[in-house]
Amino acid sequence: MRPRMFCLALIITTLGAATASAQKAGADMRTMYVVVADSSSDYQKLLGEAQHLSQSSGIPFDARDLIFTKEKGLHFPENDSDEIYAGDYLWRRFADESISLERRSAYFNNVKESDPTMIIVAGIFETKRKAAQALARISGPAPRAFIRATKLFMGCMH
Repeated sequence: MRPRMFCLALIITTLGAATASAQKAGADMRTMYVVVADSSSDYQKLLGEAQHLSQSSGIPFDARDLIFTKEKGLHFPENDSDEIYAGDYLWRRFADESISLERRSAYFNNVKESDPTMIIVAGIFETKRKAAQALARISGPAPRAFIRATKLFMGCMH
């Protein structure tokens, strides 16, 4: 094969692989319905609200082993047992009714990752109907709560 033909074949193969990878990533995206109870850049304030919401609603609070530092915001400890995510943040993504603190940028596509705002997530649901039921459960203690439809990556992370 001549050099030009080899380069062309390599480019076509690379583009084909990139397209297949992008299609697979798109197939791994799913619309989920996130119940957001409140938001703030004040970690202590939001943590207190999340714990109060858990007590008043009966929905369990799950800290997910996340810690907060001013330098990194919400993240897993540097010595986390999962070496891939140690020191980094990984968003909740599977259907589950529990309360946790999360980075707003993980659920709002138009928000920069550097945004310091955190949100109280009171559940992630596969259907809007289930999210509405959860919203009704927390609307008393969390009157500003709302449902956010967002696309979340559901594929393999490792």
